[in-house]
Amino acid sequence: FFMLDDPGIDVRALLPALRVPTLVLHGEVDRNTPVEVARWAAEQIPGAQFHELKGCCHAAPATAAVEFADVIRRFIRTGRPT
Repeated sequence: FFMLDDPGIDVRALLPALRVPTLVLHGEVDRNTPVEVARWAAEQIPGAQFHELKGCCHAAPATAAVEFADVIRRFIRTGRPT
């Protein structure tokens, strides 16, 4: 999403300018990126929805593929992850 050690790819300042439906999905037990980072990112994007995948790690698209896809489908259909 953004890398604090590489200012060339730090997109934090751009988040408030996003004007598209946005869903931020994040694994509850992600050891690579704390869930607080994803929550913060969702708060910066106007109208963004946040969904925490309970018990999932950083590899949620692979380890919880069905739940991951279901949440995305619901969001596309309804604008809500749940």
